[in-house]
Amino acid sequence: MAIIADFHIHSKFSIATSPLMIPKYISQYAEIKGVDIVGTGDFLHPKYLEILENKLIESADGIYTLKNGRGKTLFVLTTEICNIFRHNGKTKKIHTLMFSPSLKDCKKMSKSLENLGKIGSDGRPIFSMHIKEIMKRIMDINNEVFFVPAHIWTPWYSLFGSFSGFDSPEECFEDMSEYIFALETGLSSDPAMNRKVSKLDRYTLISNSDAHSPMAIGREANVFSSLKNFNSLKNSLKGKKGNDKLLYTIEFYPQEGKYFADGHRKCNFSIVPKKKEKEKKRCPRCGKTLTQGVLNRIHKLSDRSHVEDYPDVVNSKHLVPLDDIISKVVGIGKKSKTVREIYNKLVRELKSEFNILLDAKRNDIKEAADESIAEAIINVRKGKVKITPGYDGVFGKIDILR
Repeated sequence: MAIIADFHIHSKFSIATSPLMIPKYISQYAEIKGVDIVGTGDFLHPKYLEILENKLIESADGIYTLKNGRGKTLFVLTTEICNIFRHNGKTKKIHTLMFSPSLKDCKKMSKSLENLGKIGSDGRPIFSMHIKEIMKRIMDINNEVFFVPAHIWTPWYSLFGSFSGFDSPEECFEDMSEYIFALETGLSSDPAMNRKVSKLDRYTLISNSDAHSPMAIGREANVFSSLKNFNSLKNSLKGKKGNDKLLYTIEFYPQEGKYFADGHRKCNFSIVPKKKEKEKKRCPRCGKTLTQGVLNRIHKLSDRSHVEDYPDVVNSKHLVPLDDIISKVVGIGKKSKTVREIYNKLVRELKSEFNILLDAKRNDIKEAADESIAEAIINVRKGKVKITPGYDGVFGKIDILR
């Protein structure tokens, strides 16, 4: 039985995050979504760490669950950190995910870093020092901790970000590069786009939701054959042979991400760049610099035109969240009572959102909802969608072809 995992979420202590993002509700919504393992998020934050210590208990080596058997969801200890530092005369800004096998050691890490950044002001702390120095300090506490660069193509705060990133993992992590073995692709890219850059061949590509609210959990995720413990997770991401393997990722259509195309939000201008065309650097309406999107940045670093030969290029499935599909079919907002009632009925009768989106039969969906919703779900599975690409912080718009 496959395991679905979403490692990158945030707690209620992160800026612009729902107050429901605490273990109890994270577990409940993960079950509704069909996510088996979820990251805790924000384990460095002192107040949230206290909640994790009170609410979680270890169920396998490095894997946790709610105390008193109150939920089926398993947790892995994760947090995102922000590093803003000077490198060769330029300011660099990157976000990185940390995975820890030990709740006890999370407390040591939090104490070790509390004087280096604002640990208690935001769930995602900011450090004004090189990311490699943070890695060394943390791995001195527990050398099983591992790091994954987050949403690596986002224009701001990412490994390859057009405004403040690098051109390779080695350039960023220097002597700590050997400890980086996985990358998070982010909402605006997918494995096929990343495999156009051959220097990324040695890295496992993962996808996560970066959820700030319960309903966003699992909007991107990873599907494993099995995961027994923290060590098996680490080994599977390293690509080591074994029974626990990453089978595929569940993806947004990357065009739907809010940094896919180049553009300028204030002027409602966007453009999807082509590799052979001359780049437009300024908004034709106001003359200000365009925000360079993910596709453009990948074009600049790519050295492949055909990626079909790469073995894992097909290992992703593109989906649209169930409440988005229902909303588009019935023609009203996804937060409306009608959409919630249809969503809840479908999940109640067909186990989970992922079961509905990935596996449920058309007739079963039809009986739980109606023919139009069943048709829309099947068409999304087949890729029968039309997308207006996102740009400069504006999410793309998706239409399901009927």
